[in-house]
Amino acid sequence: MLSGVPPLWPALMVASSAFQAGASIMKEFIFIDAATRLGGKSLDIFVVNSFGSGFQLTFTHRHFLYFSFYHFFPT
Repeated sequence: MLSGVPPLWPALMVASSAFQAGASIMKEFIFIDAATRLGGKSLDIFVVNSFGSGFQLTFTHRHFLYFSFYHFFPT
């Protein structure tokens, strides 16, 4: 099925999925830790996802500015 495909592309696909998997594992640890710290109350998933989206926006915006400044992207 993958005959003739260099191993770089499957490795790149696995590496790109690693960030989402790491974020999911991190969220699980946050929820477990919050349950013990908040005395049994649950942490709101909307709050956790909002913070995650905010960090993604900041990271993407910074990198887009960096790459567009050095003309890696056409403007």
